[in-house]
Amino acid sequence: MSEAIVVALIAGGFGFAGSALTIFIGLDRLKKSIARLGEGLCIGLDNDLVIFKALREHCINGESEEQERKTHEYFKKATQKGFSE
Repeated sequence: MSEAIVVALIAGGFGFAGSALTIFIGLDRLKKSIARLGEGLCIGLDNDLVIFKALREHCINGESEEQERKTHEYFKKATQKGFSE
């Protein structure tokens, strides 16, 4: 086998490995984004539960403040991670 063919095969192997790594990194980022969205949806559903309970009972209690804190922390964390990844 000539040296040119060996070099081409090695370079092609590195090119394939680089492409596979790029796809893997892309999938990893996609999984993280989906997990972050799922966490946000859960917080949104919890917010609805707290709001409807307050409306039913005609009062605002400590749950509202706790849920507000959770929501604030989620968006703060998601924003920081979004800009760093």
